[in-house]
Order: sequence, then C-alpha cells, then structure tokens
Amino acid sequence: MVKLVKLFIVVFAITISTESFAQIFRVKAGVNFANMVVKDDDDNYSEDFKMKPGFHFGASAEIPIGELLAFEPGLLYSLKGFKFKEEDSGDEIVLTWNLSYIEIPLNLKATFDVGTVRIYTLLGPYIRYRINRKVQGEIHVHG
Repeated sequence: MVKLVKLFIVVFAITISTESFAQIFRVKAGVNFANMVVKDDDDNYSEDFKMKPGFHFGASAEIPIGELLAFEPGLLYSLKGFKFKEEDSGDEIVLTWNLSYIEIPLNLKATFDVGTVRIYTLLGPYIRYRINRKVQGEIHVHG
C-alpha cells in the first residue's frame, strides 16, 4: 500500500499541470460504493450483503478528436468490496471481502457549453484485472 501511495504522489507531481500536443493529463481519485446481489430462480439474497466503501485513484489523458469529442483513456487502482452478515440460532457470522483492481477505462467524452456552464458525458468500456482478494471472517457465538 505504501508503494501505491508513493506511485500516486509521483503521478500527481508529473501530471498536475502537464499539457502538450493538446492532450490534457489529469489525476483522478474518488470513492467506490460496491455491493453484492445474489439471485436464483426463487429469491433475491441481497439483504444478507452490506455495502463496503472503497476508493480509487489514478490518472487519465484527454486526447481531442474534434471540437466536441475526445478520447479519454485512464489507469486506476480501485479497492472494492462487500460484507456478508448472517445470524443463525443467535450466532452471527460476518465475512468481509476486499477486492483490489487495476482498471483501464476507454471513454469517449462529449463536451457541451450551455450558457456559462460546461457539461460533459463519458461513454465507453473498461478493462479490469483483479490484483488482490482478501476475505476476513468473524464468528460471534451468543449462547
């Protein structure tokens, strides 16, 4: 984790104000709100799963295609996960999944000026590769 923070600082320092050949480089960071839904033919089991906030950070580039369009690829580190909680005869089982990913979004960006406001929308796929999975469990016996 310390190496990832150092990498983020280096990427931030390099890209904070870099503009060349009309490409714009940006640092991105944010919060993920992931959850799990399990369904079968008869029921939905999503009430057993609880959201576990995570985060993402990385960099992106904006490459103009025309006056309104740009291609915006990126590289992000993303932490997602969820919690599973079940009670049986007064005992409680709690499992926590932490999932780490490298994500590469490949977006087409359209930008519109509406008066003094600039609005943009992104559309496109992304490639995701899981680099780590950690499951932690707890059993609370009441009895």
